[in-house]
Amino acid sequence: MRGTQLYVQVSENGLSKFQVLEGQVILKNPQGDLVLDAGEAGEALPGQAPKKTAAIIASNLLQWALHYPAILDPSELEMSQDDRLATTDSLRAYATGDLLGALEKYPGSAAASIGGKLYKAGVLLGVGRVDEARAGLGEVADDNPGRRALERMIAAVKFNEKKAWDPKSLATSGEAMAESYYLQSRSDLNGAREAARLATRITPKNGYAWTRLAELEFSFSRTKEATAALESALLLTPKNAQAHALKGFVLSADNLIEEARQSFEEAVRLDGALGNGWLRPRTDQDQTGRPRRRAWRSSDGGNGRADGLGISQLSRESLQHGGQTGRCT
Repeated sequence: MRGTQLYVQVSENGLSKFQVLEGQVILKNPQGDLVLDAGEAGEALPGQAPKKTAAIIASNLLQWALHYPAILDPSELEMSQDDRLATTDSLRAYATGDLLGALEKYPGSAAASIGGKLYKAGVLLGVGRVDEARAGLGEVADDNPGRRALERMIAAVKFNEKKAWDPKSLATSGEAMAESYYLQSRSDLNGAREAARLATRITPKNGYAWTRLAELEFSFSRTKEATAALESALLLTPKNAQAHALKGFVLSADNLIEEARQSFEEAVRLDGALGNGWLRPRTDQDQTGRPRRRAWRSSDGGNGRADGLGISQLSRESLQHGGQTGRCT
């Protein structure tokens, strides 16, 4: 794989399907080899040479295969007192990083205020229910910071090009988070990291922002800085599955394989559909029993939900440290 973002699905009969979103992938087995560039798809069966197949439109693939990271900080949404009281349990779950719990505990009678509508849309988007999230934004002004952030996030994950934002226009943590993901989708990792740093400065108690910063620090091989950001993230959002999965990658980079395995298992326990959590490190040993190299495998058969943007950087980082990803997007 060369600078690659891709989708992989492996069936029980051994059929492996690949779609390349960015970069290049070489499929190779004893029967032959095949080069796939961005926008192309291919498949391989045991005993048969790889072959090209019709590609799924990337936006459609992303729509159902990926989920969207949480970016909104409820403290910025100006929710009405009634909405805050009605969503107390949901807000409490969201604050700990538990997006599934936030949705499960969201009452059907809330979201009367603009802030309430934005919070509901943010939670729906965070669990991948894009159409419902968009429908809830219809009554929110186009220039509302929360709406701007959510729409920017959708554009980032679906790789839709939008007009550049002036960094000085990022007044909220949500906007800075969304811009971080958007700039990453445009391959501007330095800008993405600066936007993530801005998000942590605007709302220092936002665990989602610290997780985002940790992802980007790790993508630059800055494991010390990534670890420090992760400590803040997990202190503030201890039930954030993505943060635990990221911790697994960071620990693996330091060759702490058992500790990494525990972090991945905790991520899966918190959110069984998070693709990042299903990646498992394993250690091959030489004749003396010493670890020889680190490899990666997916233990979900390719059926977990992949993280829209974070996993692409984590996968590249694991490759830089000598491993392979069993499944990445």
